[in-house]
Amino acid sequence: MVNYYNLRFAAENSGDLGITEVFPTYSSRPHESSVDAITCDPTSDRLFASGSHDHTIKLWDANNPAKCLQTISGNKEGIWSLNYSADGKKLVSASPEGVCKVWDSKSGKC
Repeated sequence: MVNYYNLRFAAENSGDLGITEVFPTYSSRPHESSVDAITCDPTSDRLFASGSHDHTIKLWDANNPAKCLQTISGNKEGIWSLNYSADGKKLVSASPEGVCKVWDSKSGKC
């Protein structure tokens, strides 16, 4: 049996390759350069962090994305990789200067 609703939904929201298109609900440009890394806090369904070539990590609440919760600075050549620890208390950043730094996600201290 064919479900007409699913076929209709796929046809109306699919691109050339038949892949469902997804549209953003919010867009912002808080970093001064490209965002090269993003990670979600594994202990929360709303907190995430973005890392940029502008040398900053910004912490966000997805329920209020218009306002950055905190900005962390310290890598000399930008943030190219970013990840939370399993408990959400630390962030690890890596940059092309060959340095990985561990940050306290609450205080922003290295």
